[in-house]
Amino acid sequence: MKRYVSFFESHKMYESIKWQYVIRDGQRVKKPISNNPDMRIEYRNDTPHEVRKTGSEKKQMSIQNKKSARKAKSKKTATVRKQQRSLKKHTW
Repeated sequence: MKRYVSFFESHKMYESIKWQYVIRDGQRVKKPISNNPDMRIEYRNDTPHEVRKTGSEKKQMSIQNKKSARKAKSKKTATVRKQQRSLKKHTW
């Protein structure tokens, strides 16, 4: 008796996990990221898997992103001023 096997299970098209190097405690560490904006990374048995984001997660992220953007915008001039001061110190 043949059991139906999903095309996506056999081909793993949804598992489009990419790896990005980030700095953690001064060490270079590989971090899994998803190139699909509708998915997030979740660990099962110490291995990363892609999981679809729920509507409530997307809504919460949208609200938080607006707050973050508003805060960053207000601090932008000070940030640019510090960057320019720092760049003056280089002689390249």
